[in-house]
Amino acid sequence: MTAGETGHPRIASIIGKYFDKLKEELRLRLTKCCKHTLAIFISLAICVAMSILPGCSAPNHKLPMFYQPSAYPPLVMSQEKQDQAMKNADMRVSKDKNDFRAHVDRGGLQFYAGEYRAAISEYGDAIQIMELRENPDNAAIAQVYVKRGITYWRVKQFENSISDYTRAIELSPKDWEPYFHRWQTYRRIGDIEKAERDRQIGRGLNLEVFDREYSFKGGVL
Repeated sequence: MTAGETGHPRIASIIGKYFDKLKEELRLRLTKCCKHTLAIFISLAICVAMSILPGCSAPNHKLPMFYQPSAYPPLVMSQEKQDQAMKNADMRVSKDKNDFRAHVDRGGLQFYAGEYRAAISEYGDAIQIMELRENPDNAAIAQVYVKRGITYWRVKQFENSISDYTRAIELSPKDWEPYFHRWQTYRRIGDIEKAERDRQIGRGLNLEVFDREYSFKGGVL
């Protein structure tokens, strides 16, 4: 047997061992990767299950949500569009002083502009218009009471806020929103007993919202 013929089995053996080592490393890496992926998948599955299954809730590790109520949708509106929207609302009110929705919209725009006292007055006009109708829409009136209550909050007239939320609850007792804002307002003025009472009622209307914690000093929106 020549030298050349004896070299091939040795090379093959060396190469074979090298590939065996590579395969083992690859197997270990894949196993580790799969375990990691499986752990992520299980964690996600648990989170989803806790969010959708009745009676399940995740541990409350999150920062409190920042409570800063708004009577107008938090939209980004240029000054030009804001001015045009106000002109349109003014035209609608001029055309029909009993246009309930026009007054509500104008109040919302005033709130958006930071003109809180003007918004309070505008919401008051809207409430009066609807309440004087032969068949008033109680749910619609309740929504405006909530908006005005929120506006009172912005000028720190908390007792007026509570009064408006209470009236909204009388008009629309199955609506969770006035309970929510009254709960927060009672918390703000330190009436913990009444705040907790509203929270318990609210849990029966919207468990997800009333099970969260809220802060007046900032947090996660």
